Amino acid sequence: MKIIIFDFDGTLGDTQAVVVKSFKETVVRGGYDEPSEKACESVIGLSLDDCFKVMLKCDDAEAFRLSEIYQKDVFPQNVAAVKVKPFPYVIETLEELKSQGYVMTIATSRAKDSAMSLIPMSGVGQYMSDIVTPQDVDNGKPAPDLAQKILEKYCAVPSETFIVGDAPYDVMMGKNAGCKTCAVTYGNGSPEALKQVKPDYMIDDIRQLTDILGKCL
Repeated sequence: MKIIIFDFDGTLGDTQAVVVKSFKETVVRGGYDEPSEKACESVIGLSLDDCFKVMLKCDDAEAFRLSEIYQKDVFPQNVAAVKVKPFPYVIETLEELKSQGYVMTIATSRAKDSAMSLIPMSGVGQYMSDIVTPQDVDNGKPAPDLAQKILEKYCAVPSETFIVGDAPYDVMMGKNAGCKTCAVTYGNGSPEALKQVKPDYMIDDIRQLTDILGKCL
């Protein structure tokens, strides 16, 4: 069985604008100065609590407080005004991979309720056999737990499993799980930051994934 584990935000779905806007509003509502766009982008890919802990250097309790503001008040209001779309050529690529018999899944740092709303909205949900969120595991990215959950369910061999993501945390999760890794450069992570974690492959266009998979799996 050939498994592909995709990240969602910044890899399949173009959510950066609404996420950054929501981070900024949450931090300000929480009593802090507005963070820079770069600071917000740098933590996308972590679980929500960890985003605030890294961004603001705050403790667990404060991160939880801010996460509650984000999830209950800020993000739902912002995303209601924006239809989350897939990146260019994502749907066509997923169609092609499905026709080739790949089992496709998502391992996301997005909370379950939010993931189950946005992923279908983007149009990619119909191609996925599984969606795993931080609520399903003990540790979020960059720990291997999300990937391992999928590997165990499908009795998959890590060396024959591909992790595809846009953030260093996705690549680190894949490496920690023993999987092959492919970083996409069109999402939230900068090419420089992605190179530092040494993915097996880096691509600028999701369509390149089909050629890489054909050679490796």
